[in-house]
Amino acid sequence: MTPQLLHGASVDLHPVTEADLSALLTWYNAPDIFKYMGRETHLTMADQHAWLNISRSDPGMLVWAVHRRDTASLIGSITLRNLTDRARRAELGVLLGVAGSGFGSDALHTVLAYAFDALDIQCVSLEVRGDNRRAITAYMRAGFRPEGILRRRLAKDGALHDLYSMSILREEFEADDT
Repeated sequence: MTPQLLHGASVDLHPVTEADLSALLTWYNAPDIFKYMGRETHLTMADQHAWLNISRSDPGMLVWAVHRRDTASLIGSITLRNLTDRARRAELGVLLGVAGSGFGSDALHTVLAYAFDALDIQCVSLEVRGDNRRAITAYMRAGFRPEGILRRRLAKDGALHDLYSMSILREEFEADDT
């Protein structure tokens, strides 16, 4: 499904286009990001095109390209997937090529506000590798709460890694947003 344009305080979120795929691929395959992803093999441009086609046709998936407002430069992507009407849930995915700048926090806040307000989602959840401290800290700052640990759930680089399950409820977001 094609998402609508969203505006945060410092970022603009646009539907991902073919022009975004090369930069997103570079970031996804960067060693400091790839090590936390669930794949054993690096993505290819063909994988990126297939992902874009799926995202456009899947009614339960919204994918935005995150752009800095001041420079209009692409800095990552953010995804809501497995959107369900009945349970009013969604899963979050974030890929950022820049860290520690505050742009990711703004993009996250913008997507959560849209999910809870416009889509009437009640819970947004995610899974993050247990040793990805930077991401866990960012999600906690955004209001996500731990739900549990999926022990030894991810096999990567010859080792088994824990995944942390986290979520934020609509009322938690609204309480933090006041």
